[in-house]
Amino acid sequence: MIWGASDPFLDVEFAERQRDFFDVEDVAILPDSGHWAFQDDPERVSESMIPFLRRQLVSGRASAAS
Repeated sequence: MIWGASDPFLDVEFAERQRDFFDVEDVAILPDSGHWAFQDDPERVSESMIPFLRRQLVSGRASAAS
């Protein structure tokens, strides 16, 4: 979960609450981002997202091999 701390529509408190409803591994809160974190801070978004995507690829390969 990647969340902008300055989101004017959804308060940052909802970032952690996502764990109650979804299978969320990590929550990355970007302090200088708003609702469109990927636009406000693309570098930090990619720093958070790429390791997650790599883990998904590795676990997907392991599942496919089973």
